[in-house]
Amino acid sequence: TPLQWNFANISYLTPSLIEYIDAPFPYIIGVQRNIWNKILEERGTEGLPSDCVIFDIDNDQIHMFEPVPPLPQKFVQAISNSLNQVLDEKQEYIKKSKSQQKEEVL
Repeated sequence: TPLQWNFANISYLTPSLIEYIDAPFPYIIGVQRNIWNKILEERGTEGLPSDCVIFDIDNDQIHMFEPVPPLPQKFVQAISNSLNQVLDEKQEYIKKSKSQQKEEVL
């Protein structure tokens, strides 16, 4: 699998769970734009954990408040190999899908 995560994962943060962003452990939380705007209104970026990384998938942006330390080379190579394998599998899947679509048209 492309992502293995052994910590908290909240796929959708409801307004009643906003305080969960203060949790003292790693997490991934999906936040709807209107809730995110409310969090920023109330706290500003200063009210977020300093090690917070924000992936804004609507705008293709990543926001970090601390620089990410470099990974050791052996991990970089392992990650690179895994990502290349996933990309190869995706390209193969796309080729098969296009081929099947062409056959259906004929």
